[in-house]
Amino acid sequence: GRPVVAYAVSFVASGRSLEEVSMVGAEKQIVEISGLLGATTYEFQAAALNEVGTSIAATCVSSTPPSVVPAAPGIPTVGGLSQHSAALAWEDPMHDGGSPLLGFRIWARSEGSWSMVAELLGGSWNSTVIENLQGDTDHRFKVLAFNRVGAGPFSGVSLVARTWEVPPFAPSGVTASQVWQHEVVLSWEAPARDGGHAITGYRVWQQGGAEADWILAIGDSGSNGTSLVVPRLVGNSAYSFRVAGINSLGVGEQSSPSAIARTLPVPPYKPLPPNITSTAASSAELEWEAPDDGGREITMYFIEQEIGNGTFSTVAETSGLICSLAGLSGSTAYRVRVVAVNAIGSSLASDAAEFLTLPPLEPQPPADVLVAHGAPYLATVSWSPPADDGGRPVVAYAVSFVASGRSLEEVSMVGAEKQIVEISGLLGATTYEFQAAALNEVGTSIAATCVSSTPPSVVPAAPGIPTVGGLSQHSAALAWEDPMHDGGSPLLGFRIWARSEGSWSMVAELLGGSWNSTVIENLQGDTDHRFKVLAFNRVGAGPFSGVSLVARTWEVPPFAPSGVTASQVWQHEVVLSWEAPARDGGHAITGYRVWQQGGAEADWILAIGDSGSNGTSLVVPRLVGNSAYSFRVAGINSLGVGEQSSPSAIARTLPVPPYKPLPPNITSTAASSAELEWEAPDDGGREITMYFIEQEIGNGTFSTVAETSGLICSLAGLSGSTAYRVRVVAVNAIGSSLASDAAEFLTLPPLEPQPPADVLVAHGAPYLATVSWSPPADDGGRPVVAY
Repeated sequence: GRPVVAYAVSFVASGRSLEEVSMVGAEKQIVEISGLLGATTYEFQAAALNEVGTSIAATCVSSTPPSVVPAAPGIPTVGGLSQHSAALAWEDPMHDGGSPLLGFRIWARSEGSWSMVAELLGGSWNSTVIENLQGDTDHRFKVLAFNRVGAGPFSGVSLVARTWEVPPFAPSGVTASQVWQHEVVLSWEAPARDGGHAITGYRVWQQGGAEADWILAIGDSGSNGTSLVVPRLVGNSAYSFRVAGINSLGVGEQSSPSAIARTLPVPPYKPLPPNITSTAASSAELEWEAPDDGGREITMYFIEQEIGNGTFSTVAETSGLICSLAGLSGSTAYRVRVVAVNAIGSSLASDAAEFLTLPPLEPQPPADVLVAHGAPYLATVSWSPPADDGGRPVVAYAVSFVASGRSLEEVSMVGAEKQIVEISGLLGATTYEFQAAALNEVGTSIAATCVSSTPPSVVPAAPGIPTVGGLSQHSAALAWEDPMHDGGSPLLGFRIWARSEGSWSMVAELLGGSWNSTVIENLQGDTDHRFKVLAFNRVGAGPFSGVSLVARTWEVPPFAPSGVTASQVWQHEVVLSWEAPARDGGHAITGYRVWQQGGAEADWILAIGDSGSNGTSLVVPRLVGNSAYSFRVAGINSLGVGEQSSPSAIARTLPVPPYKPLPPNITSTAASSAELEWEAPDDGGREITMYFIEQEIGNGTFSTVAETSGLICSLAGLSGSTAYRVRVVAVNAIGSSLASDAAEFLTLPPLEPQPPADVLVAHGAPYLATVSWSPPADDGGRPVVAY
């Protein structure tokens, strides 16, 4: 009932207190609220007021959108400049994006690109001092604010602010352009800015190694020239350099270090005096520390010995740091020093070291005892003179050797000028200890030893050429010399090979290794023979000896004929021919003897004792037809029957009629029939095609009653209670055999006949039948008289 005069607007977020934003006149129904948080739910309230009072608030719940980045801060202003700093101030951004500010980032730019130079955290800083700025330089600045969402846009760029004048900026491109052993020529580019005052000189620092300190090399060059010589450097050393310009404000910024430059190598530095680590009657041991090599590897050390009045002479050289001096005199004072050498030159000699040798003694053992095996049975033992002769010259060496389980054997005593000896007669694959001792006028050294295994044994060498004596018809006596060596394994024996007219073949083996002669038996008579011998051990057979002179055995019966052939073959004889023996044994052939073998397993039997002529063919009679025969032939002369030929090829005599069969077996009898069977005889070389069964018809006369190609037969139509005699004849393409011996049998008493066979009925009309049949297979031993 009264006009609304104003509206009260407020809002509240969950868990927070109510905030009244504003009171607006009645003519206004809208208000803007800022400073809210993004992504937050608020309850907004509006109440109307009149002169009576305030209404209940009307509400509206609403969520703000997600937060965003802050707005740009105000353009920074610059004040409080110095050589290397500037003070900045700026206004807060118009809004924080719905998320409280976390801070500000300040970016600067001089002559290059923009870069961040400071970050202020907390969101309440609106000013700061930027340090480490480049002096005598124009700078610009800009600022951005950031919250949890991210960085907002940059502010506008400040006005240009120039830092105060300074000493020169850093030079660049520092380079050791020329390098010598003890100095370098250093050059550089002048600083890009002189800091506002003219450069009057340069300062140089040097560093002698990556871990070393930087030290002042040149305090002030005294000119603005950009190169100079840095002196007093150490040879073969790595250096780096820095340079700074100088003006009226002071020494400027140092350059970046130059690339490492190494001064040129020099001869090695002077070594320290050597240490005398031991002395003996004729030797001394020296060692020393390696000096600085001057930049080139030390390749040699010379050891100099004083030879009188302060004069030194080189007595040894080595690439190591120790040296043995030998050949010294006992009980004598010596002074020695060391000189180091590299590719550049020689060092100064070290100061001299002094020592006194000991009184003379027996020598040390020989050095470098080596054993070489040219063969399993041979050893070459060599050595070097002892490192210390004890102060007196070596006059001889004693050499010996021993195998496991055997006694020591001294081989030889050799003069001092000789350091090698050869030992023979060793066993192969055997380990030996070889010993060498040195002798001087004081005594004998301890023996130096070398254990060595001989190579595996090999075959023996060739024996001597055999000599032949004591010849006979079939033997010869041989003798020969042992081989030069046994191959490192004891000889097991000898093998003798012989050759007459053919190839070489072994004719004897002698076991035991100590035989140097034998008699060879079973030689071919009337023949030239040659012999050779080899020795063998467990490894195998060695090479042959040379071949003996020709030795001819005495005259003998003829040699064996050859080419024995059955040139013509009949049923009971063959024509045999052959080649006469190659040698008649020294006497004319007067005839031939022939043997025959009637099958591979049969014995050889005499076929013809003496042919009575030297003809080379004859007929061998009385042979069995269709049989395999082989033949041998031997010649005959006045000394006897000669060697038999090899067997001829098998010859088979021509086929004949079958052989006589055995009597048939009567397997069963009846009143009018009998069953027979028999074995097939030898077919005579042609297949048996038929058998005839013959029956005696009286007085020893037989007649054929049946024939068959098989080995069984049935006889029918016989009479009961009757005696019969039957026999078998075999037939092939050549003819008929002799009849077998007869077999006898008696038929059984007569019986009634068997039924007629093949009974048939034919109907010519419905009322008519024609009945027919065959006689019975068995009439019972009596003729059928009716049906």
